[in-house]
Amino acid sequence: MNIIEPVTPRKRRLIMNHSSMETIQDYFKDAHQSVLDRVQHLDLELQAVSIGLKNKFAETQRLREQMNRFFEYLPISAILMNHDRTIQQVNRAARAIPGLGEIMVKGRSLDKAWRQLGWPSVPCMHVAHHGRTLNCWEEVLGQPGTVPCLIVRFICEDQTAPVSTQIAKDERMRVMGEHVAKVSHDLRNSLASIELFASLVERRMCNDAEHQRVGHHLVQSIRTLEQFVDDLLATAKTREARIDKVQVHTLFDQVELLLTQPSQDRQVTIRRRVAVDAEMIEGDHVLLQQACLNILHNAISASPQGADIDIECRRVRRTPSNGQLQEESHDVHICVRDYGCGINADELPYVCQPFYSKQNHGTGLGLSIVKDVMDAHHGTIDVRSREQQGTTVSLCFPQQRRPA
Repeated sequence: MNIIEPVTPRKRRLIMNHSSMETIQDYFKDAHQSVLDRVQHLDLELQAVSIGLKNKFAETQRLREQMNRFFEYLPISAILMNHDRTIQQVNRAARAIPGLGEIMVKGRSLDKAWRQLGWPSVPCMHVAHHGRTLNCWEEVLGQPGTVPCLIVRFICEDQTAPVSTQIAKDERMRVMGEHVAKVSHDLRNSLASIELFASLVERRMCNDAEHQRVGHHLVQSIRTLEQFVDDLLATAKTREARIDKVQVHTLFDQVELLLTQPSQDRQVTIRRRVAVDAEMIEGDHVLLQQACLNILHNAISASPQGADIDIECRRVRRTPSNGQLQEESHDVHICVRDYGCGINADELPYVCQPFYSKQNHGTGLGLSIVKDVMDAHHGTIDVRSREQQGTTVSLCFPQQRRPA
């Protein structure tokens, strides 16, 4: 007779514990395999990112070499320094200035070297040096106080001095055009590629505020360099206006669309008033768009948050030298007025010179480009400004026929 051993409570607990242990072991095995799969996937991602970073690093190095060559052969004297104002590069034109090449040495503090020259602090104008009259100023590439951030100190001969002739200016522009043409294509391609990668990094690091901030500054610095190349190309080109009918409202619709982002950032209100008899003017649409884009961008940059900007286009009768009005002789004036920081009266004569700027950003080429565009139209540019009250830039197109 078989006697079935009863299952005691203790034995039941042992059986249940054994079953639970098997379940727990299976769970940890699955979890361990899941972690291994995830680690392997992340490893593949990291390898891909590593390869991408190596390629972009090589591309950045190539871009750096191109920028160094470009900087070296600029037809204007320039000294490049990093964010702590240590000299990184002194170009050929700057080394040619007597006494400069021996003092401005890579790795040295620019401020100490500048004091050794005995020159006034920048910005400064009409500095006498070995028979030359020089103007000096600085431009910041990138966001001040952040990395990457580069500072360029420009030194140029005073164009108001008698030695600065139109022939010399034309020669400088010719040389600049040659050097810009040599490197602009590669610079554009490299900058576009690096900007795309930086944008991807910025979006990928959206949960990391510090990395996102660095990615954002990198993108902004690249766009600054792109604008610098665009302005140099525009300055180096010889402009010939192809005269046609230009609709003023259409012209500014396109310009304001291109400036949507900076307008929204500053929250400016652009008010436009175009006289009925000035809605159509004669000019080159592409060149006029470039000129108006530069003027309106400057106005937005100079405006405080939430300010207004006024655009006015009107027809003005020309007064001949004998003082009598001629019915069919008219000028068309396009005026852009901001209510921002304004320009010092001592600086106004120089604002249309290439590379002249007192802002912490930009290239100093905007109004120089506008002046070239107006020269191509046989017109004039007039800049009037008062500090802390704003600036008005007026474009005058001479002897425009009244629309039928």
